Amino acid sequence: MKKIALVLALALCAVILSGCAEINSLVSGITGGNFKGGNAVITDKIENLDISWTAGSVKIAYHAENTVTLDETASREIREEDRLQWKLEGTTLKVQYNKPGIRLNTPAKNLVITLPEGTVLKNAVIGATSAEIDIPSITADSVSLNSTSGDVTASVTAPAVTAHSTSGEVKLIVRGKVRTLSLDSTSGSLSADLDEAEKVAAHSTSGGIGITADRVGDLSAGSTSGNIHIALKRFDNAAVSATSGDVTAELPADPGFTLKHNATSGKMTTDIPLAGSKGSYTCGDGSAKITIGATSGDLTIRPVQ
Repeated sequence: MKKIALVLALALCAVILSGCAEINSLVSGITGGNFKGGNAVITDKIENLDISWTAGSVKIAYHAENTVTLDETASREIREEDRLQWKLEGTTLKVQYNKPGIRLNTPAKNLVITLPEGTVLKNAVIGATSAEIDIPSITADSVSLNSTSGDVTASVTAPAVTAHSTSGEVKLIVRGKVRTLSLDSTSGSLSADLDEAEKVAAHSTSGGIGITADRVGDLSAGSTSGNIHIALKRFDNAAVSATSGDVTAELPADPGFTLKHNATSGKMTTDIPLAGSKGSYTCGDGSAKITIGATSGDLTIRPVQ
């Protein structure tokens, strides 16, 4: 028993010293079973993606064929035990970084998933530990993009979209009408260019936020340390909070809005005529409602273009 415990302890130390790739390899092994290894051409119908990647990058591409292809590359030869693992569960394609186990010197790998042109997925979940997520285009009922250490860049058409990065930037273009959009980052900036959304939430602990939209029902944006820039052509309700950072709000003078401004320190400047004083202001008919709070930072109001 002591020998077994010693072997396990040494193995865990090797995992910790070898970095995140090996730690993820160990965790992925818990899910187990029936995976196939290496690049693949898949002819089965696929409606859902469930991707778990460790290091390098993940990209979505399209072709004229009626197949789904998986292609991974690296700066050096990929050993058999380091090849990607994939399996189908019904119409869900699951892809993992490599075989389960504890290994040293697992390379960073770039994964390209190529789908048939015009593919509309039900659900797409893409997670990365230390890898960038780059999606020029994806259409689905819901999309979830998560990276622990890496940037997330995507153009998405989906009613429900979430994107998260612990340490990295999130840059989204979201087309069509969105029911919910949720963005958050611990250390990195967030930006989204939207057509129309019912509800948008964007929060960053240490990083700026930029939201541009033709129309938003409810918007919530907050940053502990970073500037916030919103440009809303039409909106119903908005709440913006910056603890240490400036806020720039581009808003519609027509039909108008009501502004509540709470500030501990900092000044407010406006290029839009406002009626009111002492933190309560009205423009036009005052129909849209916005609250902006800033502990230490300036507020600038401009007409949206």
